[in-house]
Amino acid sequence: MKRVLSSIVIILSIYSCNMGRSTRGADGYHISGKVTNCTAKTVLLDELSTEGFSTLDTAVIDSKGGFVFKGITKEPLFCALRFDANMPNEKRVFIVIDSNTKIKMEADYKVLENYKIKGSKDCDLLQDLFAINKIFEEKLKSLDEKFSAYDPKNVPDSIAKAIRKEYEIILKEQETSIDQFVTKNDGFTNYFAALFMMQSPPIPLLQKIDEKGMKKYANSKYAIILNDFLSKKRTIEINSIAPEITLNDINDKPLSLSSLRGQYVLIDFWASWCGPCRRENPANVELYNKYHSKGFEVFGVSLDDNKDKWMNAINADKLIWKHVSDLAKWESTAAKAYNVTSIPQTFLLDKEGKVIAAGLRGEELKEKLEELFGK
Repeated sequence: MKRVLSSIVIILSIYSCNMGRSTRGADGYHISGKVTNCTAKTVLLDELSTEGFSTLDTAVIDSKGGFVFKGITKEPLFCALRFDANMPNEKRVFIVIDSNTKIKMEADYKVLENYKIKGSKDCDLLQDLFAINKIFEEKLKSLDEKFSAYDPKNVPDSIAKAIRKEYEIILKEQETSIDQFVTKNDGFTNYFAALFMMQSPPIPLLQKIDEKGMKKYANSKYAIILNDFLSKKRTIEINSIAPEITLNDINDKPLSLSSLRGQYVLIDFWASWCGPCRRENPANVELYNKYHSKGFEVFGVSLDDNKDKWMNAINADKLIWKHVSDLAKWESTAAKAYNVTSIPQTFLLDKEGKVIAAGLRGEELKEKLEELFGK
């Protein structure tokens, strides 16, 4: 699950606009809007960053539902219009602004998702991106509903495997569709796909966005964040010794990764609150049971911040392998050492503690273990 705005990843079905250009000679952004059937007296303009939302400005909504925002920004920003302090994410109107932005927005508050924005080519591109993603979000929601019909402690193996397979297919289709969009377009909207849309975006796709975007948006905070992330990711190199991890286990006793030398070890970054992680667990349990006696171990690193919830998830999902956590969520020293910013994330180590693969999940992990241990 993405660290950044993980709450909007599953429910995102909203649309946005505008492209980032140089602010030199610009006279500031101008956003005019009209919303009907809205009782709110003000509308907020929120900036979207990798840390969440922060309010940039507030405008008064007049008696006819009209409002205006004016201002200057030094770089393109992903923003959202919010008509209520407690407005859920799916009700926000997402836009892109820079100091050249001139857009008009119209909407009926009762069907806010059908809003219209004029004034930018990137508006159409971002609407296309969200329309593509909405297909897969609806599929994932349907799959979640199917899974929730079962007691997590007593899901039949055949059902768990079928759900796992369907989940992998959906994510692969999503990645392929977004990759096609990115390949076709060079707009600023690609950074939304990279940082806010996918649960665990594949590194090759992020690299493609970085290579296409840094030429045009080198000073953008979003471009810098992605580029820095990829730079750090390269520090965990294949065939290098995995950084040491020493954290407390479930009995509050320190356990070191290096103590497992002599076995093939899967470092599994996960958390009890991470839906995709929990859906991975049945497949991982099956692989563990099959290969543990042949020299396969799992070193689970939890990004929980509550021990009871962590323990409950371990017991519910029947995870009988090694577990550690500093209960620091994203501030975990292990997560920082491995540059983990989204989960689930895995690293496979050989018997000498060298990283031989990263990011393996589902069928890819199964195939790799079959290669190492045989079927």
